[in-house]
Amino acid sequence: MKMARISASIFDAELVGYLLQRLPVCARVGHSPALPLKARLAYYHTDSPATDHALVHAIGRELALEPEPPPGTLRRDPVLERRVGQAWKLITSQAPAAGAVLARLVGRILLVEHRALIAASTRAFPGCILLAPKRDWRCLDFVEAMVHEASHLDLFLRQSVDPLIYPGPPLPSPLRSSLRSPLGVLHAAFVLRRVTMVLCEPAIARALGAGAAVRLALRRRQLGQALSSLSCHDGFTTAGRRLLRALEDESTPC
Repeated sequence: MKMARISASIFDAELVGYLLQRLPVCARVGHSPALPLKARLAYYHTDSPATDHALVHAIGRELALEPEPPPGTLRRDPVLERRVGQAWKLITSQAPAAGAVLARLVGRILLVEHRALIAASTRAFPGCILLAPKRDWRCLDFVEAMVHEASHLDLFLRQSVDPLIYPGPPLPSPLRSSLRSPLGVLHAAFVLRRVTMVLCEPAIARALGAGAAVRLALRRRQLGQALSSLSCHDGFTTAGRRLLRALEDESTPC
C-alpha cells in the first residue's frame, strides 16, 4: 500500500485493517466489523484523580493484569447501553464510511465512572476508547465522542508507519486554552474534520435535531482555526503534507 494512500484518506476501513495487521500481535485489539456492540462494552469505576492519558494508562495496566473484572463487581447499565447503542447504530447505518472505520477499529468501549474525564484514547491501547458519559449527555454527545476518539486512534495508526509531522514551536489549538505541539494541532484538525463529516450526513443531522447544527457550526470554525495554525508550520513529511491537503480540500461546508 503506497504512503499516499495511507495518509490522505479521511475514512478508510481497509486502511485501518491493513495498519492493524502491522502492529505487534500483543497490541492488536481490532475486531471483526460483525462483532455485536454489547461484546465491545466494558465497565470501569475509579476514584483516581488522574485524567485523560494518565487515567487511560492506569486502567490499561490494571486490565493487563486482570482483563475481565470478577463477576458481580461492576453493574451493567441497560439505559446507558441503549444510549450508546443508539449512537453507534446511527453512525454505522447513516455514515457508512465512518461507520465502517468505527466497527473495524474500536473493539472495546470502556464506560468509565469519573467526574473529570469526558472521553480519552491513547496509542498504547489501539482499538480501545474510554467514555465517561454525564447525565446530561444527548445522542449527539455520544456520537461526537465516539467519532472523536476513534479518529485519534486512526491517526495513531497512521503515525506507526510515518511521523506525518515534525516537532516545532507550539501552536494555537482550537480545542485547548494553551499552546499545543504541531502534532497535537494536527490531531485536532483530523478529529474535527471527521466530526464535521459525520454531522453533515443528512440523516444524522435530522436524527440529532437542532443541536447538531449548532455543534457543526462550532466544529467548522474550530477546524478552520486548526488549519490556520498548521499553515504556519513547515515541518511535514511528504505523507503528512498530503494529509494536510486532504483536510484542507475537504474542509468546505457540506
